[in-house]
Amino acid sequence: MSRLDLEILKTTGLTTVRPGVADDLYVVCASYEPRAVVVSGILGTTYRARTGVIYVNREFEDGPGGNMTRASIQTLHARLRACCDTVSLARGSWLDAREQIRALADAFTTGPVNSVSLDVTTFNRESLLHAVGMLRMRFPACQLRVIYASPAKYGDWLSRGFIGIRNIMGLGCVQHASWPTLLVVLSGFEPERTQRAIEEYEPELVLLGIGDPPTSSAFLDRNVQEQCRFTFDKQNLEVFTFPADSAAGTRDQLQALTDRFMSTHNVVLVPQSTKLSTLGSYLFAEQHPEVQVSYCIPAEYNTAGYSEGVGDLFEERLPSRR
Repeated sequence: MSRLDLEILKTTGLTTVRPGVADDLYVVCASYEPRAVVVSGILGTTYRARTGVIYVNREFEDGPGGNMTRASIQTLHARLRACCDTVSLARGSWLDAREQIRALADAFTTGPVNSVSLDVTTFNRESLLHAVGMLRMRFPACQLRVIYASPAKYGDWLSRGFIGIRNIMGLGCVQHASWPTLLVVLSGFEPERTQRAIEEYEPELVLLGIGDPPTSSAFLDRNVQEQCRFTFDKQNLEVFTFPADSAAGTRDQLQALTDRFMSTHNVVLVPQSTKLSTLGSYLFAEQHPEVQVSYCIPAEYNTAGYSEGVGDLFEERLPSRR
């Protein structure tokens, strides 16, 4: 993981994965958040990609936050047309996982793919897990670089309400009926979703993760305070820390944390923290097909005030599957 200087990059520009060689794919998600267009705005004048893909959830394009989301699509399309041979729009759905997968599957038909730049900034976690999983399965030897623009500030609330919990397609395992459940939650600023996950799985033990180090020092205290808003009565609960600013670091921490439970418990992982730690959850589950990764579906997002500004910029290269 590298923490990049946004102001310097505004001058020098972001280069390709392999210097002097055009990327095969540049993938980004349009959103109601202004952060959606930040990374594409600092691509260097010499940056080139064979194919640009803009993913969008249709509920955000057509519903609350629609004006901002459509403006985001237009901005991204204009910027990618300047540096990509072709640009496509993949319309998915944050409510319907099948639509997410269909949209991404249609977008990732190009090949061969040796290098990918993936702007993960405003993907919702489920579609991000689907996108990374599909890229790694279809192009196992590719160099996959992820870029993430952290916000300067989060809104008073991010999501609220609750629709349900579902397994991430491709990351759901066969559970042992006689084994108790270990629930591992990478927590963020949405404790209601943590509580609902606990109610759903009724685990024998909850491991509650706090992102430390966070992507910004200002976020650590709020993460702790948010989790204290809810009481987990009658639950055996242990708190641990994980590096919210690193996919590889999160993977390694999850490995060390759960190793003693793999042969005795059904392990359920619920990533609710940063996009980088969500990627770490994927890398961990990829190595452990016996782990179930689940997603808590909120009823609504704070499309009018989810975040403000841009904080730090992060770049991380995920290990190839080969």
